[in-house]
Amino acid sequence: MIKDRLDQIDLYKNSIPCWDKVVEILGQKDLAQMKPERYKIEGSLCTWGRSDFQTREYLPENFEVHKKFIDIHLVLEGDEVIHTAPLSRLNFDGKGYNKENDIEFGVATKFDSVYMAAGDFAVFYPGDAHNPCCKAGMDSMDVKKLVIKIPVEGLSYSQG
Repeated sequence: MIKDRLDQIDLYKNSIPCWDKVVEILGQKDLAQMKPERYKIEGSLCTWGRSDFQTREYLPENFEVHKKFIDIHLVLEGDEVIHTAPLSRLNFDGKGYNKENDIEFGVATKFDSVYMAAGDFAVFYPGDAHNPCCKAGMDSMDVKKLVIKIPVEGLSYSQG
């Protein structure tokens, strides 16, 4: 997992597949005004989506894990907390892996909490369990967020 500010993304160009296309998307000035839906990144298998939500109470069973995709979360407006844990601290819910949606859920026995403000991004690699959309304080907050999905197979890392 990586967590940093958007103005530092150049430091990670060798850590993020499809880096040039990701930076191009993140450089768009009107992201917060775009419709909350999924978009395909032209010329790749990567997708991205804008979502609007209200932060919620922490729910222990909402830790999600992906096997085929890297998630990049970027908060555009508002604050949230994303709880994260390695697989070794996760007890899966027994419902199994949903191959179509590339997701499996579980409960973490111990976890870290990552505060995300507008302009922060986090990269979750396959096996990084994460529990997003949680309240950053006592009250719920409206959040606008971007999530980029990058398949791990068939992509090369940018050099630079």
